Amino acid sequence: MELKLLLVVHIFSAMVWMGGLLIITLGVLPGAWKKNDPDRLETFLKPFERIGYPALLFQILTGFRLAMKQVSPSEWFSAFNVASWLVTLKFILFGLTVFLILLEKLAINKQSGKGRMNLLGLNTLALTLIAILFVLTGLSFRFGILV
Repeated sequence: MELKLLLVVHIFSAMVWMGGLLIITLGVLPGAWKKNDPDRLETFLKPFERIGYPALLFQILTGFRLAMKQVSPSEWFSAFNVASWLVTLKFILFGLTVFLILLEKLAINKQSGKGRMNLLGLNTLALTLIAILFVLTGLSFRFGILV
């Protein structure tokens, strides 16, 4: 029962995180980039963060527990088997996600001028690509998509 509940929460959280990023990246980012208008992009980013960050937190918490159920923690960062490799990849993607979020909050948002839109757009695009890799990695536990 625990595994099913963890998977449901994890998958719904992933849907919120990746779905929101895809909407922003495909629906808002092109127009904001074309008009060089970072405020237009931030208008959508701010409300998304209120639900996106908690969803990401739920993903991390449930993912951590799911990883413990899949692979012994002593094997997480080894190449003993495919599951160990996938857990390691998930941790790397999480680290990159945290880095990009902090980069946006601590550096990009303090920028001004034309370069700010490019940095914000590239950061959003990178977060979206990482979210897609997160999902593909998760699916690989069951269906072997990346392996």
